Amino acid sequence: MNDTTAKNFLYKTIRTYNLLLSIIPSIAFYRATVQPDYTWGLLVFHGKGMSSEYWYLLLFILFSWMTFFLETWYKRKWYYALPILLFSSVTAVLLYGYLSLNEMVFQGDVWKFNFELGFTFVLISAILLFMLIVWTILDLKKFEESTLEFSRLDKIKLLSGLSISIIIFLLFAQGSGGVHTTTDGIAVGLTVIQALFLASIIDKTGNKNKHEQSPNH
Repeated sequence: MNDTTAKNFLYKTIRTYNLLLSIIPSIAFYRATVQPDYTWGLLVFHGKGMSSEYWYLLLFILFSWMTFFLETWYKRKWYYALPILLFSSVTAVLLYGYLSLNEMVFQGDVWKFNFELGFTFVLISAILLFMLIVWTILDLKKFEESTLEFSRLDKIKLLSGLSISIIIFLLFAQGSGGVHTTTDGIAVGLTVIQALFLASIIDKTGNKNKHEQSPNH
């Protein structure tokens, strides 16, 4: 595996993890905003609806998505601090939960899955943090600033993806959060689809612009 292949593998892996860290709080954010009885948990933080802990949910979702978008949207050298802070914070919280709490569980109420976040997940998170640091070192060696320029079609696609939020809110608003309904399940699935769609738009647009600016094309 040459340096380019290794770097691409690292890049795709950390981007996937960053996207996952964006999707999970997005689901909780949508539900908590319109379902007053919805009890949510995110790592060691828990809340009900838009309770006092809601600020943590907002910070997490904004920071995780900002980290994901800025890599292609507006990449500068200070950008690298964002994913390192995000990944290290998650690793630290997972380690704290493993050492201090009796049990820390990743639970999907709507899709009925439940598993304990034991030492294995602390180790996985630490490995992903290490992979991020290695990628950062490699990427800095050939660093190039990037500013993503959207065409009219790109803007339409982006607005279309963002507008899905309206449908998601409406679906979640059909229930109060106390009981998990069919519309909740559809809304969760739509949240995942929206995130993948937005990620695809950003990545494809970013790659297109890089190719257009490259002297080899």
